[in-house]
Amino acid sequence: MTAQCQTMGQALSQTAARDRRSATSESPSIFTWLRQAHSEIRSQIEQWMLDRKIARTRLSIQNLPEHIRQDIGWPAIDDRLPMTRPSQPTRANTLHNG
Repeated sequence: MTAQCQTMGQALSQTAARDRRSATSESPSIFTWLRQAHSEIRSQIEQWMLDRKIARTRLSIQNLPEHIRQDIGWPAIDDRLPMTRPSQPTRANTLHNG
């Protein structure tokens, strides 16, 4: 009986030691994955906040009266105006040339 108890005790301690080793070997990879996921989510949130800040600033400037926007030099190129092709002169240019 004592031999069986000793054998079972050794087997249990070996199994427990193996379980501890496998748990510690997996935990660094889990923590690494969590750190990577956290940093990716954090960078996406920071980018989203920056995009929102730019959009709000642009909207508030666009809502200013035209003479104030001209005084501050905004915008150099207005995104809201339709684009004209460079090959087609605008009417203002044709009147001055002709």
